[in-house]
This record gives sequence, C-alpha cells and structure tokens, in this order.
Amino acid sequence: MLLAHPRGPVDPTASVKRGVFAPADTWVSTEYLFRRDEDGDYWLVDNRGAVIHTARGTVYASPVNDAVGRLGAVDLAVTYGVDVNGHQLAVTALALSPGGSIPSADLNEALADLPVGNPPDIVHVVPEMKLSASYRPLVSPLQAQGIPKPSRNAWYLDPDTNRYKRLTVAVRTEIAGASPVSSCLGGRRAVRLPLAAGCRRVGQSAPPRWRVDDIADR
Repeated sequence: MLLAHPRGPVDPTASVKRGVFAPADTWVSTEYLFRRDEDGDYWLVDNRGAVIHTARGTVYASPVNDAVGRLGAVDLAVTYGVDVNGHQLAVTALALSPGGSIPSADLNEALADLPVGNPPDIVHVVPEMKLSASYRPLVSPLQAQGIPKPSRNAWYLDPDTNRYKRLTVAVRTEIAGASPVSSCLGGRRAVRLPLAAGCRRVGQSAPPRWRVDDIADR
C-alpha cells in the first residue's frame, strides 16, 4: 500500500493513518497497491478498490494488462470484474491492432507466469473500446455487457488444465449458472474455494516523502 505524507490540510474523506513510522506522524493512504521486484523496484499492481476477488483468488488488473499488452497484436487491454450470481469473474477485454489476431497458445504463454495475482477467468476480443477524455478504456460499458458472448475470439481458463480454451455456448451457460461458492468453469468439476484477498508483502525502502507499507488488504 502506497502512503503519502501530506504537506498541507488533509482531505477529511481520505484514509488517514497516524503513528505509522514515528509517534504522531500522519500519512494518507493513496489506495494504490505496489509490488517490489527482485531489483528493489516498485511496480503498480492495482487500486485497492479495483482488485477482483474471484473464487480462484485475487486478480490484479495492471499485471494482467501488462502481460497481454506485450502481445504484438494487442492495441488496448482492460481487466474488470463481472458479478455472476453473487460472485466475481475476472474478465480481460482486448482491442487488436488492424489485421491482428491472437492464437490461444500466445495467450496462454503471456498469462502463464504473472508476477503477482491470478490470471483472468475469461479473455475476449472486442471490436472497439470506449475511451475517457484522457483516452483510457472505460470499464463500465464492458461490465454492463456481463459475461462475454461465445466466439472464436473468446477464451475461458479451464480449471483442469489451467489453460485457455475456446469459450463455447455450453461453457458460457455453465459459467452463468455457477454458484457463489464454486468454480464451475469448464463443467468438469466444482471446487469450493475461499475468496482470497490481500496484497503481496513489499519492502520498506521508498523515495523521499513516500513510504510503502505492508498493510494487507483484508
């Protein structure tokens, strides 16, 4: 969790923490989660409010977007949560460059070894993405569409093989009918799993005026 040291009046709506590093000190939570790599560098993981808690565990948008964004055919990528019968599915939408295509093998390779968190439940290609005034992909229109429709450019994470396979009508129907305590992707098994929450523990060193705390997202 990234904490900021305020230099002026503190926003009364902010999450204030006192006495963190010294008696009576004041820090404001930015609500951004970071991870530290083996070189000691910090990388943005997600905003705490945007973390997706699936039946398989926690999915962080930024590592997923970065991973699929390295595929040459991908122009834009955005990861978001979709509520299905009281539980969350993590979905990644991709906008491709003109003439681009993604083989499932490339998708599996890109998402096989994320630095933190789990891969999304579903990945799909969209014809276009609505952008904000700052040219960032808007999540709300995609969330409103719910579970992506079956197509040759939509894949689900098969729990038996941990690989992405074509999203078919039958699989989508099973996903839509999944219970809140089970993961039924693929229709081969229903596994009761606890919801995972939290952020990866990170170190104490940080640039001046900023500190990274290891407060867990519980």
